[in-house]
Amino acid sequence: MLRFPGGRPLPALFETDGERERLVPYDVRGEFVVIHGVVRGLRLRRGDAVLCIFNEAFDDRAGGPATGAASPRVQRTRTGGAS
Repeated sequence: MLRFPGGRPLPALFETDGERERLVPYDVRGEFVVIHGVVRGLRLRRGDAVLCIFNEAFDDRAGGPATGAASPRVQRTRTGGAS
């Protein structure tokens, strides 16, 4: 989650692994930009300005909860239909 106060223009948000960039899915909630996921690095670009943010605790082996839900406290139950 990032905060951009005052209705200022948002930069383009990219996920980066140090070599490649890809646009990051996000949504805006008031002054906050909620990034959909946990990433190794972010690169924010607006015009010629670039800001890099690094997640030094990133662990791509960690995976998500075994339940398939966003939270380990939620029990996911599949009913009928395709899985």
